[in-house]
Amino acid sequence: MLVNHVFPALGKTRLDQLTRPGIERFLVDLELSNQTRNHLLYALKTVLSEAQAENFIPRNPLEHAEPLGKKARRRDAFTLDELRALFPPDLAELLRVWGQPKYVALFVVLATTGIREGEARALI
Repeated sequence: MLVNHVFPALGKTRLDQLTRPGIERFLVDLELSNQTRNHLLYALKTVLSEAQAENFIPRNPLEHAEPLGKKARRRDAFTLDELRALFPPDLAELLRVWGQPKYVALFVVLATTGIREGEARALI
């Protein structure tokens, strides 16, 4: 997260020039979920806390920063038509859609069990 998001945007900014409003604007402008933004906030809080402990900065600007609120996304189950389009009964068509049998198996499990993405990746 630091390499992909923070360093490109804030990597050349001196630690003593980082402000809470500036960091909060940076986080809000990212096209990420609030959960991911909160992970970034936590990582930045940790980095700045260590910088304060090492006397690189007089105080951590994120010491009292609040996490972003939960913004629930509407989630819904697949319709039967959507499942038929994703998983056609013909093997050749199924492989055309997914490319490899392992992806067919993976996405059938994802579509029908409700396990999370990280849990599915652990199965691979």
